[in-house]
Amino acid sequence: FIYNISNIIIGICLLFFYIYNFFKNPVDYLSSNQYIISFLFFIYYVIYNVYNIFSYINWYIKAKKYACETGNFMPFKKNKLSDFAIIIPLIFVIAFCYNNFLNIILLFSVVVIIFLVNKFKDILKKKSVSKNKNILLCVCLCFVLVIASNCVIIYQALKNNVYQQNNRTGTYQINGKTFNIYDDVLPIEINDMIKSNLQYSKKAEHKESFILSHSKYRQYPIDSQSNYTLEYEIIDVKQPFLYDFIKNNILNSHKNKIYDDFIFYDHYIPVNNSNWNAKEVYKRMWSDHETNEFLVCFQDKIVIIDFGFEPTQEQIEICSKKLLYL
Repeated sequence: FIYNISNIIIGICLLFFYIYNFFKNPVDYLSSNQYIISFLFFIYYVIYNVYNIFSYINWYIKAKKYACETGNFMPFKKNKLSDFAIIIPLIFVIAFCYNNFLNIILLFSVVVIIFLVNKFKDILKKKSVSKNKNILLCVCLCFVLVIASNCVIIYQALKNNVYQQNNRTGTYQINGKTFNIYDDVLPIEINDMIKSNLQYSKKAEHKESFILSHSKYRQYPIDSQSNYTLEYEIIDVKQPFLYDFIKNNILNSHKNKIYDDFIFYDHYIPVNNSNWNAKEVYKRMWSDHETNEFLVCFQDKIVIIDFGFEPTQEQIEICSKKLLYL
């Protein structure tokens, strides 16, 4: 019973963490099968433990009635298949989306923590520790073990560069700082708009789920302080009912900030969309001026594009044509 309560507390805490981060940045979460499947698993995990608690309560009521009528004790019969009801979905989660070894270790640590808390609960029970104190100590142990395991995993990840990109082609230095050089294929490049002899680093990142895909692209010059840089994100919304939610979340991610009597402007304003051939186009206002960052809303995709230079009408049309045919 205490074991199930501890599991429910862990599951609810994880769900709140997922929900909080989802509303903070829904694009990252909805473009990741790992996040989606994990969220559904933890919902199932909480429901599974709630079901077990009701099974205990139902047994208690029947056992109490049985003892009053017969004077005998009715033992609790645990369904032997109940453990498989949580193990099989857990294996499915690992097989489906946890293809990174570190993530598998992270999930395995959760299983170990649950096992240790359960054993700790049994030890306290044998020592006749009160139920309330047992619950409190188990919850505290869960908290300490979760923090400790995450610290160890994060330390190992940073130490061994687990998440280091493998598409680097070299490095370069500017003002004593080292930067990586990437040579990925980008759907839109600066050379499509401007003839330049500069060498560029081109980096691409992509995540995709059955709900939406999210691609990030960045191009910037090597060994140069040139303003000819280009950064953009392409969000392909596969489920139309989420389109407005995603768009509004991006628009609301930039809001004016008030410091005493001073207003710091940071928001999108609607602009003429004829050059982009899009449904809606917004331009970002930052401080006291307009930037060259645009939010472009096409029929089924949303693009955030930031030019390091002032784009001409012809350059915008070039970008628009390429984006329409992606």
